[in-house]
Amino acid sequence: MELASAEVTITTSGRRYAIGRDADGHAVVDLDTPGTPAVDHYPPGRDGWNRAWRSFNALERRPDSHAVEPATVAGTWGAPAPDRGTRTAPGAPRPAGELTPAPEETAIPAAAAAAAAIGIVAGVAGLFPTYIGGASLASHTDGLLPHVVYLAGWAAAAALLLAGGRVVRAGAALGTGLGAVTFGLFVADLGTAPGQAAGAVGPGMYLAFAGWLICTAAFTGALVSLLRADRRAPGGRPGVARRVALALRRAGPGGAVGLLVAVGAAVTFAPPWDRYTLSSALSGAHETVTAGNVFANPALAITGDVLAMVAVVAVALYALYAARDAGAIGAGLLAGSILALFAQVVSALAQPAPSPADFGFGGSAAAGAQVAVSAGFTGWFYLYCAFVAAAAAIAGALVIAGRTVHPRAADREHTGPTR
Repeated sequence: MELASAEVTITTSGRRYAIGRDADGHAVVDLDTPGTPAVDHYPPGRDGWNRAWRSFNALERRPDSHAVEPATVAGTWGAPAPDRGTRTAPGAPRPAGELTPAPEETAIPAAAAAAAAIGIVAGVAGLFPTYIGGASLASHTDGLLPHVVYLAGWAAAAALLLAGGRVVRAGAALGTGLGAVTFGLFVADLGTAPGQAAGAVGPGMYLAFAGWLICTAAFTGALVSLLRADRRAPGGRPGVARRVALALRRAGPGGAVGLLVAVGAAVTFAPPWDRYTLSSALSGAHETVTAGNVFANPALAITGDVLAMVAVVAVALYALYAARDAGAIGAGLLAGSILALFAQVVSALAQPAPSPADFGFGGSAAAGAQVAVSAGFTGWFYLYCAFVAAAAAIAGALVIAGRTVHPRAADREHTGPTR
């Protein structure tokens, strides 16, 4: 039995059951037992209202109840039950099972996918001209592969938008989550420009950033439009501050773990990942150095990396709230964030092997001292990978949860209600 808040305002009443709104969404209550937990509870928004309506109608079809036209009835759950005849308020809407898709659920996703396609083309075009320091992304595997991951993620998000149905929200959220985290990474790239030998930002950077801007604007616009459509459904959605409070309250042990995983991924992104050991066969001496500390970069690069770290945590926090809507938006946001994090792992693995010259040993000096360099990763890198893998598992769990039908609801829809 699903628990509802203590205050449930009844909006649609039948002979035995009613639908009401509380702080967390839509509650189906039994009017014969005031003050008891809700028979069923659903998240706010269009999908939650549809599910609550189906549950209410199924219960009203019981032999001791009758399906009725919905009526808007004032009252608070727990107060004395009003007279429960068949009532129809003037102009009251009747959602017949599934609501007819609104224009913003068809035209806007298609337009967003078309805009994203333009952004993806711009991003692909940005792979080949000079990016930073006189070199193109395509000329360095460790620079190319992360951008390929970004573009593939946006392409997948656009495909979900065009697929329609429940995955539209997941597609919009996927593209939005990816764009939120990668903004900081683009800023970090830009921050390294003054330290490059050529000291110039090439057209590849402008094209790649234009692709990011178009894709992020398209997916974010689509997501906002869909969320606004949900707000117009009965019950609406709470404001931003209320969502954050609800996210923290609803998190529970599982959600708290998810938030800690996001914080862990953000924190372990900053320390050095690369470990190099220089050894001399002639003298037997060896020295280990690390590289990749975010806070050893120029100020603008540090700012970009910090923005990316903050975005990872912010996306995870909002996903905790959004996951109540069948998990689609929450899973999409997390998946987008995870793609950006995964791209950094790919970049690290694709780095070229360093040479003694990278550490100040010229060709003759390195040969004379028989200096060799071996490369590896620090423990921070492996810990980061573990956090990314855990975040992927949580996103997968949200997808599974979103596809799971509440067993009681399934029984009512197919075999009729049971008491």
